[in-house]
This record gives sequence, C-alpha cells and structure tokens, in this order.
Amino acid sequence: RRHDGNKGAVRKDYGVGYRAGSQRIILQEKGSMTVDSSVRGGLKKLVVAKPAEFKYTNTQSGLIAFISKEDGIITFSPQNATVVIVSLRPKAGGKNLFYRFFEDGKEIGENREHMTHWQAVSKSEYPKEQFLEYFAIPRPDASAQLIETCNEVKLEGSNAFGLHIGNIQGNKRALLKSYFFTPLDKTVLLENACSESPEFMATEREIVSGLNKAVELSNSSNKISKFYELVELTRRGEVCVSEEGERALFYWNASALKKQEKNAIKKALFRD
Repeated sequence: RRHDGNKGAVRKDYGVGYRAGSQRIILQEKGSMTVDSSVRGGLKKLVVAKPAEFKYTNTQSGLIAFISKEDGIITFSPQNATVVIVSLRPKAGGKNLFYRFFEDGKEIGENREHMTHWQAVSKSEYPKEQFLEYFAIPRPDASAQLIETCNEVKLEGSNAFGLHIGNIQGNKRALLKSYFFTPLDKTVLLENACSESPEFMATEREIVSGLNKAVELSNSSNKISKFYELVELTRRGEVCVSEEGERALFYWNASALKKQEKNAIKKALFRD
C-alpha cells in the first residue's frame, strides 16, 4: 500500500525512525510506494535537515548530503550544480570582475566576506606565467566592501563580490570558471555589476554581456531532487562519497560537470 506521508508510519522496536518536521526527504520510491522521513519510532532515531537557501547549498566542495550515525543526523540539499564561464580581456593596469547574487528576486550576500572561487580555463590565451599559473588553483572572491572595485559598485553600495585581475598585458582573452550549487526550488541569478567586464558570462544554456545582465544558476543539466537518487548518481560516478568512521559525505564529482563546462566554453569562445 502507499505510504501516508502526511500522517507518517510508525515503527515499533525495529528499524530507523526520523525527526524531520516539515523537512521531509524521499528515501525510496517503487511504483506507488513512497517511503519518506516522516517514518517515526524505530530503534534508531535520525534528525533530518534539508537546507534550502543558497548560503547553505553553495559550498566549495559541492556537498549534497551528510550522514552521521554517530550524531544521528541526515542533512540533504536538493540542488542544481551549475558551471559558469567568464570571458575577460584584461587591459593594462588590470580589470575588475564583480557581480551580485539574487535569490527569488532578492539580493543576497549581506555580511559575507566572499561567495565563490574562480579558476583558469586551459583555453585562456595568456601564457602560463601571466595568468594560468596564478589561477591554476581556485582563488576566492571577496566582498566589494573589502577590496577595490569598479565605479558602478562604489556608487550603488550593493552586496557585490568579485576580484581584480592585474599585471596582465595585451588584449588576449582570459577564461575563468566557477561552480555554483543552488537550492532546487529557488531561482538564483548571477548579475554582472561592472560595465568594464566581463566580455561574456556563460552557462551551458545561455550567454549574456553587459552591465546588469545575469545568467540563471538554477536550470542546469546536473541536479538532484530526491535522497535515494544519491545511490544511482554515485554508481555513475557523478557523486563522490567520503567516509570517516560512521560519517559519510556526498558531494558532486567535478568530472561530472565537464560536459556543462565544455558547452559553456563553446558559448564564450564563439560568441564573437
């Protein structure tokens, strides 16, 4: 029979029970049968948390779920994984890359020192010692309140984030990439905050150029909505598992996002 998710099943003297409140996660589906975390009772109890805001889902490691038998906790974040490519042509004296984030129409990032990391794409045209070497590892951005920024951000005083790319000569193209992990049921936008850059911002689905133009971070081909999907995604190598004693962490495998990255790079390279 179908499991009643509203009332919840009760287990007596066997199995696992959950304390989830309204934060239910789907543990198993088979035909018309659904088992979710409204199951109560059981010999072992687990507290369920379901973060659903960008400030919680957007971790550098791309963490999707955390299970701790020791602490009795399951944390699961249904989410999109999106790759963004920015195309820049730094001028003498450097160039600013600054942007804002909007979640369901509201600007976010207040009281944050940084929001993401940027790394060089090998198709950048600059020699290794000028650009690729520094950005060979992910470099964190910073709040515009902490570093020098462009005039538009200075005038508006918004919650912008970014970085200054300097000491690069010539008019060659530089490509940077970043990974974003957004809550599945919200719309998150990345909006360009400076008129001087970037040339383009691209995802696998769209490319934009110009001040106040934005790409959507909530509509990617890599996503997870139900807890039990972790099993299949792990089997396919799209999700990695790290185990530490009775703790297990599930996070996105960067190689699973390569197709997205390639499609976004194509958009950035062939726009002009």
